[in-house]
Order: sequence, then structure tokens, then C-alpha cells
Amino acid sequence: MEFLKSRINILYFCLYLTERTLHFAFNKINIFLLIYKIPSVKKRMKNKYGIENPLEYYNNFWTNKEYGFSQNFVFGAFLVIISILILTLGIHINKLFELKIVFESYHLIILILVSFILSNLLVYNNNTYLKYFEKFEKWSIKRKIMNVVLSFLFIFFIFRLFILSI
Repeated sequence: MEFLKSRINILYFCLYLTERTLHFAFNKINIFLLIYKIPSVKKRMKNKYGIENPLEYYNNFWTNKEYGFSQNFVFGAFLVIISILILTLGIHINKLFELKIVFESYHLIILILVSFILSNLLVYNNNTYLKYFEKFEKWSIKRKIMNVVLSFLFIFFIFRLFILSI
């Protein structure tokens, strides 16, 4: 069980790293961030909200590990991946054992609920992901890149199996 928990948290961490990298990359071309460089906007943010550096506040709002807005996107992508994985396994088991089960819409709702419960138990329960994040952030750059590539190969493999099973 610990092996599965570790692997799932590696996948979650790699999705978080990817989203964080994309966030900072899009900051380079985001013209709306120029608003934060206007002195009157800086002054208003400081006086009204107590924010010294608006850009730093914006980045923290998005990339905070505990309550950052990016966690919603990462969890959504993670939930979709786990749901498709379980659905693909169900389709292949149905074909392998010739069960002739027709997947209805309520099956998909149950599948998403199971994925949500599984994700919460293995990733979010007692902030487990934060403990794994501390461990994974000590990895070297090479190891992080390797795990991100392996995670995306795994995701590609899941989607490919899903498409082939339809």
C-alpha cells in the first residue's frame, strides 16, 4: 500500500511541478501583470490590502502548496487521470472475462466518486501530499525531470489504452 501511495504522490507532485512551471512561463508573456508595475496600483494594493509586492502575492496565490489556486487544477487533472485509469481497467476486465457489462451513465458517476475517494485517501488525507512534497523537493533536477517524463509517459499510456479499449 505504501508503494502505491508513493507512486500516486509522485504523479501528483509531477503534475504540480508542471503546473508551477507553466505558471511562471506564462508570467513572462502575461501582459496583465504589467498592471502591478503601475505606481498607483502598487500604492492602492499597499494601502487597501497591505500587500507590499503584488506580483509576489499573485505568485503565492497560485503556487502555494497548501491552499494555492493551482492545487485545484492539479487535483482536477489528477482526478481525471485516476478516473480514466479505473474506467480503462474496467473496460479491459469486461472484455477479458467477457462479462458483457454495458457501462451506463450512473457507472461513470460511481467511477468518479470512487476516484475522488481514492484520491482523497491516498493524497489529501492528513495533508499526506505535503509530507511527500518535502521528500520529493530534495531530489536533484535530473531526477525531477526524469520523474516528470515518466509521469507523462504513464499518462500517455493510460490515455492510449483508453482510446484503444473503446
